Amino acid sequence: MPTPPKFTAHFEEQKFYHVICKSIGNQLIFFDENDRYDFLKKYQRFLGEFVDTFSYNLLDNHVHWVLKMKTEKDIFDLLTTFHTKDLTITQKKYLGGECTFHEVIKQQFSRFFISYTRTFNTVHNRKGHLFNRPFTRIDVADEEHLIRLFVYVHSNTLKHGFFKDFINYKWSSYQLIIGDAKTFVSKEKVLVLFDGREKFIDVHLSMSTVYEKHELSGE
Repeated sequence: MPTPPKFTAHFEEQKFYHVICKSIGNQLIFFDENDRYDFLKKYQRFLGEFVDTFSYNLLDNHVHWVLKMKTEKDIFDLLTTFHTKDLTITQKKYLGGECTFHEVIKQQFSRFFISYTRTFNTVHNRKGHLFNRPFTRIDVADEEHLIRLFVYVHSNTLKHGFFKDFINYKWSSYQLIIGDAKTFVSKEKVLVLFDGREKFIDVHLSMSTVYEKHELSGE
């Protein structure tokens, strides 16, 4: 059955997207902390310079992001810093004006998922694909949608009954955004959207209550 177009939006410069990757058959994509560290490390390797990461949440069988695309010029300038032998065919085509911004970003996601799956399969003695294809990417309609999306992503542990205290959940960007530590998350830009740290916290505490009815189930 084809995936509805609204779930496979085309990436365009300077636009926000809700990106989701899910495992095939709801199998685990993380068995331990090492898997999660490797996932984030590979994410930064393949996508850290290609997108602005505004939030994320790593659950057992799927991952959410709020991402803002960089400009086409940003990506072009970035690729010109790569050694020719390190460029993919798609990246070379982009530099030559032969493929789109969407194709370059989509390929970076594919490379990321493949790299993580290879390591995961080796470590856990498994074979085959790990993630559903295509991965989900949804246009963010407006600023109201964007604000609600931050709360949705960070509160997703509550929605799935996975972890009661979303504020202290180690594998989301919530603590990175309100904390002082250096991070790959664009926390300064996030806090501007919320008019500061206190408003960010208040909005999350207020809007996340809709998920509190879910009991911890271990899913």
